Amino acid sequence: MTAMIQQETQPDNPVFEQSQIMSSIARKQCQVSEIIELRKSYLADDLRNDDMMRIDEKLDEMSIHVGYYHDKRLVGAIRFSDPVSDFTYLNRLNFYQYAVNMPDRFLEVSRFFIVPGYRRYCVNLLFDTCDLMRKETQYGYYLALAQNHYTKIYRKLGTTVLYSGIKLRNKDSEYCISLGKF
Repeated sequence: MTAMIQQETQPDNPVFEQSQIMSSIARKQCQVSEIIELRKSYLADDLRNDDMMRIDEKLDEMSIHVGYYHDKRLVGAIRFSDPVSDFTYLNRLNFYQYAVNMPDRFLEVSRFFIVPGYRRYCVNLLFDTCDLMRKETQYGYYLALAQNHYTKIYRKLGTTVLYSGIKLRNKDSEYCISLGKF
């Protein structure tokens, strides 16, 4: 029994049910700040430069943040931004000037992260997030720009890949844009 208790407290190998992870919209500035601080430790090096950090700061101010909590401890989050902002990634890629047949009332997804020991639950957490956003916001859809290897996750959520094989400047990976319904 003691071994089980010790194992439960190890952050890299948590023993719990996915139902013990709660998703909630960050409604207080202290919650958003906690998300931003934890997220910084998971950003790729090329996203930590001053320009990207300034853009992130502006997007964070105008975005909806959903945090994932286990025993009141933040274990991940995702950010949803209104695409009317000049700072969203797809806006900066001029995606919206070429996009056709886009749904009304959608958000752009960015900065999804999960602490490593919890990653096996990411698809279920994203389903929970869609349910939460459908119930608590007026938005019906989301767009996600992600590396192609994340397409498997988005397809499990029922998204449609609009574009794939996108090459971004100074990036080795190819990206895709997926459209999903909350």
